[in-house]
Amino acid sequence: EAWADAWGPATEVVGLRTPHMTLRGLSHHFAAEGWALVPQLGMPYEVLEASRSEVDALEPAMQPGRQTEGLYATAGFTLRSDRILWLYDGMLVDVPGLRRLVLTIVGFVKHFAKIADIRIDGQEAPMLAAYDAGSFFRRHFDRTTGRSAERVLTAVYYLNRDWDASKGGALRLNPAAKSFTDVLPEEDTLVLFLAEAIEHEVRIAHCKRHALTIWFRGSYGGGGSE
Repeated sequence: EAWADAWGPATEVVGLRTPHMTLRGLSHHFAAEGWALVPQLGMPYEVLEASRSEVDALEPAMQPGRQTEGLYATAGFTLRSDRILWLYDGMLVDVPGLRRLVLTIVGFVKHFAKIADIRIDGQEAPMLAAYDAGSFFRRHFDRTTGRSAERVLTAVYYLNRDWDASKGGALRLNPAAKSFTDVLPEEDTLVLFLAEAIEHEVRIAHCKRHALTIWFRGSYGGGGSE
């Protein structure tokens, strides 16, 4: 498959540019915490550049995210203020950079899932999200009822060049816990977490922030290969 040509041995997270930690190390952290972080996936520079340009071109088609779910839906609060666009199969033909990005992420996740004891039965269409200055997404889980009921794994990839903490927009994992974790939405960062178990939020962004999210359907065995 396309992913296999881009990545090295099955035991490593090997990007198209640089190798990183082992997949087994990621799976052990995932088993213990319910999430894993790849700070630099190693996506080729030309794919990142093409994807950013395509996202900019798609922004006029983005619509406000749904408000009908989550902790705040019935309390009169605004749950989220991002804008989103679902990239269905026919759309990916016209955005070759994003298509390659999606294929690489999907291939990586499927390989990771085999080691992390996650059964993948399918996936939803990728979702682009844009957060303008002042935008946020309050704490929520990705697997609830209805369309999201079969989600097992969330994969979030970031395209934001030169991001730092002063720009806000961190993904906060387990926001209600004393030991929450903040992940900056830096370029080429991939975050994986259990859709049902990991509550999360997007902190207020102080400038434009983009994310690509793919939800995978299936089940989790709760372990990880030894």
